[in-house]
Amino acid sequence: MTNRGRWAVGLAASFFPLVFAAGVVPRAALLGLICGLAGGSTALVAIVRDRERALSVFAALAPLVIGVAFVLAESISGNP
Repeated sequence: MTNRGRWAVGLAASFFPLVFAAGVVPRAALLGLICGLAGGSTALVAIVRDRERALSVFAALAPLVIGVAFVLAESISGNP
């Protein structure tokens, strides 16, 4: 794995525990969302630019998709 691939997997792996800990730790969901978006975009750059082919880097795209879907759903529904 490349260096970008390692960062992508690490950031994406921190997405789920932070989002699930949102009930206990204040602002953990926001931090998890930021980590998920950063990890997914880093994975995308690693796949395109560095030709990364590790399955774990492709799996790091899942938090990006979840994060973008959440942001779109919140902006469409109009919840403050």
